[in-house]
Amino acid sequence: MTNDLFVKIVLGLISIISALVSAYVIPYLKSKNAYNEFAILNDFVIDMVRAANQLFTKEEWKEKKGYVLHHVNQYLEQHTSLGLTEDQVDAIIEGIVREIKVADKDIIGNIGSDN
Repeated sequence: MTNDLFVKIVLGLISIISALVSAYVIPYLKSKNAYNEFAILNDFVIDMVRAANQLFTKEEWKEKKGYVLHHVNQYLEQHTSLGLTEDQVDAIIEGIVREIKVADKDIIGNIGSDN
């Protein structure tokens, strides 16, 4: 009788532990992985925007955006599980373009003020 009680207690503890792992640990690991994937995606988009700025003129803004969208969508399909919509990808790209423009203006402004 004692062995049966011990087995039931151990099985109960195992089921409680597995429920806690399912409820807390797995979602935490998934969110951490998604954060890492998004950080890597962000760096990739920055690289693609900078590459497009080198490859195309200011007047070829549609080609620039098409180039970046193509490569970012390809990257998302092959390397991430983020499941972003087209609008979300577009917002990320536009945000990074603005960041790069502001950073470039700051750099040019600082160069001009050093003289």
